[in-house]
Amino acid sequence: MARKRIHLHLGGHKTATTSFQRFLKINSQYFEEQYGLRNMLPEELRTMQIYKLISLARAGRELSPDDLETARTEARDWFNDCSTDNVILSHEGLVGQHNLFKDRGMYPGISDACAVIADAFQDVDITAVFVIRSQAAFLESTYMQAVHYANYMPFDEYVEGIDMSTLSWKRIADVLYHHFGRENVEVIPFEAIKQGEGAFFSSLLKQILPGNEKSAVDGAVFEDSSQQNASLSDTALRIVGRAAPLTTKSELKDLIAYLRKNFSNRTHPRASLCSPDLKRRIKRHFTVENQQVFEDIAPEFHHLLDAYIDMEAPGK
Repeated sequence: MARKRIHLHLGGHKTATTSFQRFLKINSQYFEEQYGLRNMLPEELRTMQIYKLISLARAGRELSPDDLETARTEARDWFNDCSTDNVILSHEGLVGQHNLFKDRGMYPGISDACAVIADAFQDVDITAVFVIRSQAAFLESTYMQAVHYANYMPFDEYVEGIDMSTLSWKRIADVLYHHFGRENVEVIPFEAIKQGEGAFFSSLLKQILPGNEKSAVDGAVFEDSSQQNASLSDTALRIVGRAAPLTTKSELKDLIAYLRKNFSNRTHPRASLCSPDLKRRIKRHFTVENQQVFEDIAPEFHHLLDAYIDMEAPGK
């Protein structure tokens, strides 16, 4: 009898994870009936003991053997009751957050979280996919996310508060390889989404639906992209910068909501945050590491390496 399998889509943040989760949710019945793929919703996981233990582990708390055994039993019972052999869970916050400015950097507790996941799901096969993004673009996107939540500060100030060494994708990949096995982990560059959302989602499903990932996505329903949240345009960001010192946080949230609806980057020029010099310095800092990460990335994505490296960096 074949072992059951869980496929973990663990992020990263700001790489269309919310869009993929909505895609899975609106197509849950289709995937289960046509491909035997059960979608475990994040809110479903949050009711389980394993979620509590992962959160505690990320915070550096020591877990008791009894707690871990309870999580194993709970996971075993859940899979025994599951009508399919394959399960997918998309949850970008499961292994941590990208608290770049205010905390310990990017996914500081990821290793402890993965250890709990591997232990709790030891009775099933685990595969995982993690999406990376060029560090400069990731920095810009996380900044805009902070602004959308009305946590405004000038971009230069945001950058100054970040330890750039924590933006290492190699550290993240190595942790995933260590806990789940290199052969069970797929790292995908977010820049592949330029080939289209459907092709990108197919890549995320390749491990769990090998050979069927494209046909599965082709037969699925896609959300109207016009309904997805838009980001602030350059004009809107400048307005927020002027208004921030003069408004309360509640007032600023209302203003940002209005600007995202009426002055988004869909209808107005996109904000340009990283200067060419900063982009070059970030690329140079991570050139060697990013090259090493791409050595384990599927060949069809190798043409995207240029977004991650400085072609003139020493050792390139």
